[in-house]
Amino acid sequence: MKHLLSKLTLLGIVSLIFVSCSKSPEQYVEKCADYSEIEFLKEGIDYWKNIEEVSQPNKINEKQSSFDFEAWATGAEELPEETLKKAKKRLSELTSELKVFDELSIKKKLMKGFRYERYFEECSIKFKEDEITFKAKWK
Repeated sequence: MKHLLSKLTLLGIVSLIFVSCSKSPEQYVEKCADYSEIEFLKEGIDYWKNIEEVSQPNKINEKQSSFDFEAWATGAEELPEETLKKAKKRLSELTSELKVFDELSIKKKLMKGFRYERYFEECSIKFKEDEITFKAKWK
């Protein structure tokens, strides 16, 4: 009888460990939504870095195609000081946001703004449409 009780206890502990190690559907969806949010933040950072770099002629590169470099280089177009200040401020905000993003709970991410909530909803729909593929992709 003692052996049966100890075996059942051990089986219960192993079951709890197995259940606690498996991911919930919410965790898969969160990982998908996190990816979209992080990509959005990185794109914003790249955009504002480009704006900031435009003000420094020696840092111009081919990726900065959204600005009229020819007009700027000839002096026909100047980067307004206000735009440069805005670029520095926004770059700082996005960089800070990206640094702390992983530390936020799912609740804080969802409360933070409509954009993350939209990503989460889109990922939830994809999860429901094809759970197996979704889980494989977002392990």
